[in-house]
Amino acid sequence: MNIEMKDIAAAAANRAAFERGVEYYNQRRVSKLKRAKDEQDTGEKVTAEVRGGKYNYEVEVSFDQNGEMKESWCDCPAFYEYEGCCKHIVAVLLCCYALQKTDAGGERGENENKTDRYAGRMLGHYSKKALSEAMAHTIVKKARLVPSLEYDYNGRLNLSFTVGHERQYILRDLSKFFFEMRQGGTVEYGAKLTLTHDISAFEEASRPLVRFFMSRYADYMQFAGDAGGYKAGKRSLTLSSSAFDELFGLLVGQKVAMRVDFRNEKHVLFTDENPVLSLQVQEAGDAFLLSLSELPVFLYMGEKNAYVMLGERLFRCAEDYTAATREFLRAFTDKGGELTINRKEMPAFCANVLDVICSHIEVENADMLDCFRPAPLKAKLYLDMPSSMMVTGTLKYCYEATEINAMDEQPTPSVQRDVRGEYIARSLVDKYLPSYNLQHRLLYVDDEERIYALLSEGIAELSTVASVYATDRLGKVTIRKPPAVSVGVRLKSDLLNVTFDTGDFPRDELLDLLKSYRQHKKYHKLSDGSFVTLEDDTLGEVSELAQSLDLSDDQIKNGEADVHRYRAMVLDNILRDSALIQSDRDPGFKSMLRELRSMDDADIQPPESLRHILRNYQKKAFRWLKTMARYGLGGILADDMGLGKTLETIAFLLHNHEESTENKRISLVVCPTSLVLNWVSEIARFAPGLQSLAIMGSAAQRAELVAQIPQYDIIITSYELLKRDIDLYKPYTFDCEIIDEAQYVKNASTQNARAVKQIRSEHRFALTGTPVENSLAELWSIFDFLMPGYLYSHAKFRETFELPVVKGGDEQALDRLRRMLSPFILRRLKSSVLRELPPKTETVLYAPLDGEQKKLYMANLASIRQELTGSLQNSNKLIVLAMLTRLRQLCCDPSLYYEDYTGGSAKLELCMELLRSVTESGHKVLLFSQFTSMLSIIADRLTGDGIGYYVLKGSTSKEERARLTTRFNNDDTPVFLISLKAGGTGLNLTAADIVIHYDPWWNVSAQNQATDRAHRIGQKSSVQVYKLIAKDTIEEKILKLQQDKLKLADSVISEGDGIISRMSPQELLALFDPSAEEAVG
Repeated sequence: MNIEMKDIAAAAANRAAFERGVEYYNQRRVSKLKRAKDEQDTGEKVTAEVRGGKYNYEVEVSFDQNGEMKESWCDCPAFYEYEGCCKHIVAVLLCCYALQKTDAGGERGENENKTDRYAGRMLGHYSKKALSEAMAHTIVKKARLVPSLEYDYNGRLNLSFTVGHERQYILRDLSKFFFEMRQGGTVEYGAKLTLTHDISAFEEASRPLVRFFMSRYADYMQFAGDAGGYKAGKRSLTLSSSAFDELFGLLVGQKVAMRVDFRNEKHVLFTDENPVLSLQVQEAGDAFLLSLSELPVFLYMGEKNAYVMLGERLFRCAEDYTAATREFLRAFTDKGGELTINRKEMPAFCANVLDVICSHIEVENADMLDCFRPAPLKAKLYLDMPSSMMVTGTLKYCYEATEINAMDEQPTPSVQRDVRGEYIARSLVDKYLPSYNLQHRLLYVDDEERIYALLSEGIAELSTVASVYATDRLGKVTIRKPPAVSVGVRLKSDLLNVTFDTGDFPRDELLDLLKSYRQHKKYHKLSDGSFVTLEDDTLGEVSELAQSLDLSDDQIKNGEADVHRYRAMVLDNILRDSALIQSDRDPGFKSMLRELRSMDDADIQPPESLRHILRNYQKKAFRWLKTMARYGLGGILADDMGLGKTLETIAFLLHNHEESTENKRISLVVCPTSLVLNWVSEIARFAPGLQSLAIMGSAAQRAELVAQIPQYDIIITSYELLKRDIDLYKPYTFDCEIIDEAQYVKNASTQNARAVKQIRSEHRFALTGTPVENSLAELWSIFDFLMPGYLYSHAKFRETFELPVVKGGDEQALDRLRRMLSPFILRRLKSSVLRELPPKTETVLYAPLDGEQKKLYMANLASIRQELTGSLQNSNKLIVLAMLTRLRQLCCDPSLYYEDYTGGSAKLELCMELLRSVTESGHKVLLFSQFTSMLSIIADRLTGDGIGYYVLKGSTSKEERARLTTRFNNDDTPVFLISLKAGGTGLNLTAADIVIHYDPWWNVSAQNQATDRAHRIGQKSSVQVYKLIAKDTIEEKILKLQQDKLKLADSVISEGDGIISRMSPQELLALFDPSAEEAVG
């Protein structure tokens, strides 16, 4: 290609097409540009797509063998209407122009990398700029840009230019000059001027003007090109007021050619000062003539300054001069001569105009106007209160001995009145006394809110314009401050006795006072007619106290209430933080609060067997549970996932068991189905002295187990089974009821929530890592289980907190809710206890098979065992591996082995439950499985649940592996499904802090390598590892082999080596024996 900018401009259908093409190019609307040899291989063809206003248009441009444009085509309508190139073709040609700069380095070898189009465009720009600057610097005579202004009949200023050095040439096309300056082009303007368009080609004095033009014309191009509006002529640019302000600043002290209303042009000196003018006043019969010492030629308004032309000087007036004289001078310039004012209007002229302009414009023979100046005004306002709902006023204008009622409309010829002063006084009085009675010549207000405004702020403001006099009836109505409240608190059995004292304030009016405050009123009117201002914080604290304690109307009126002791901490928080409420707390209350606030120092030691197992933060949770239970309080243990809520709770329950010497203390744990066996396992591991019972099985089996409850220490059941069996639990009262994954009761209307609340227990606690997932109502439901009534009824909670916080963004309501909740929620994030955490924590979650899945597993197990019995001596490890794989598939999901299987999978449900929980808590997860088809099943379930994920399998290319890894580490996709063989090594996925092994891998080291995709250098959080195991299956035996460091994978896969070759037939058979777990290993 061999094209120049001038060739593109010449090829354009018109100037508008070229300019719009430049805009399209600069806006990067050209895409899919391709270059290819033409069919005859004698030139080149370029195709591209250009984004228009509504549609994309296809463009083709052909170049001959010399690189010159041969023909062009576009599928836009304009291409067929005009001769020449449309804006879309122009944009593509500009891309070609940039591309040819990339090719300017000559031929390259076949293996040499080519400069890309963007780098080429950049190189072309700087190269051309350097050439223009070099040419400009060689010019001895610098050009001068000379401005010229025209003020037209529409009040607009139009700017034009000439350019040259020996001779000035008119710039006949400003748009061409603008683009040549941008491109650095060289243009011959005449015999005396060939100009290379670069800033350095102009003399120093002209360069600010060149920059001004380029900036303002660019603004014009953007405005006129996209938004429409007026079009400037080719030779001139209409200036905005702000543009002229800037131009004037550049030209101060210089003479500029100006033409006003097509008159002869003259050179005007730009002067940055106020003009000196004087006003002459002459009497002419019943009127007066006003004239100026010099009549302005024109008046122009900038953004803040007026510009006045007098003779051959253009003055920029200061802002105060402009504000005072602008309309005065405009009247003279609009008329073009002297002004006439009737004698009757002269008082208004003197009061409203002359007094304003006299500090800027000298007034000659001003003495003759004294007769029109008003007499001194003194306004008086007389106020009365004829009834409790009305204030009346009489406004009088006083001029020495003469008093005029403001309601009188009769003229007073004997007094020259201060119309302006009267207007100011009347306007302010009307603000507070907006109504009037002509018959009684009274102003009045009969609105309670306006009466309060008059008394609280109006009288003081009215005193600035008038002397205010009030009758005794009005003077007795006062504005009072809210009452000072003192509170007494003492322990009374299991309750708190709270008393209120309001001093001399009527206690029976406190309730209505609080109602007015809660309605966000500015005041409250008492029965004696006086007002209480509600605009300070005193009542805010009293209102918060009454609401937090859920006091009834009668309790507020009586000044005394007995409330549950779970209100103790929120009550103490309010009293301690208050600077306005006085309080008296008895020793028993103080002692209880001290113990609740200093749990870290409490002398409560965890059970001896767990003392060296619990970490410090877990001991704190143990003490928190014990202290809360001691005072009959409940709470939410909301530690982040992986911090050990289960262990902390077991320590609490074990301590309770060890404390009980007489009566057996039985506790109930309610959890998701998938965690029942996990609780049994954890209790057996950490507290083997506790007898635990899992309520599972058929309805008949569960009834038998429930009947055995008195024989055990801890009962574990699921939410699903509890709601079915709730009637069976009615005879029992538990010491403690624990609900695990408490978000299962977040909906108060569900059977889950109703069932756990029907259980009778002395203490209640909730465990959850996500106490609030979607709405505050979920938190209310959990607290309704823990301490019914603490967060009020659901309707009141919604009205008091949920709607104000969620919909109204009420920070005060949110702060009150925090104060109420904080004592009863213990939450620690991993980041806050990171130093105490091990770098990696492993947890085994068991899924008991049931239904069709269990039947299929047991049938296949029996078949395999029968097949192996009798032929075991001849069986090789590949056969054993195939049989083991079949059983493992049935554990994962029977559909992996049976294509027509439509039943459920216990492990899949456990996995999905876990994934929902951890992702809702904001964690990122790596999930490994040996079976890629299992990953597909999980992916379908994730899609159904709206959880984002990536998948990495053996078929994934290296490039895609790298892309997926980068995305997962940097975006918010929560789950990465990975085939163990494909992704067990070579990946760095430290964004994840949860690892799930869906099925156990034969080789422990391979499984650990997979875990290390997250647990590696760069990981800033501890990593929680979950192993999902089908209970009472081959998977559980594989896990035991792993724990005993028997590397079964080597046994199965490696020829002539491994544990299988060393196992006896009986040991091998035991792998497939459901009743011979202990024989393995």
